[in-house]
Amino acid sequence: MSQLRGENFDKAFLQEAGINAHLENASVYQREAAFGQNQDLIAVANKGLPIISNHFNTASSLTNYRVAGLIQHINTPSTGTSGTAPQNNNTAPQ
Repeated sequence: MSQLRGENFDKAFLQEAGINAHLENASVYQREAAFGQNQDLIAVANKGLPIISNHFNTASSLTNYRVAGLIQHINTPSTGTSGTAPQNNNTAPQ
């Protein structure tokens, strides 16, 4: 990216930091929320997923990137279902 300037840099940055980084972060948070063993970390992951999703949706709208929605919330600590299959509470972007 250091070779890019202007609009080309902006597009590359949004694609890498806006799209790719948020997809990677979402997958880490989703894994922790679904299969984590520590209830505090599960809660942090579930709290962070909507924020990551919001940022991803903003970057998607700026780049016209289209993909299925990110999972917003999995495996709440109060349910005690840690380590079980993820609950699909998926909300696709409108």
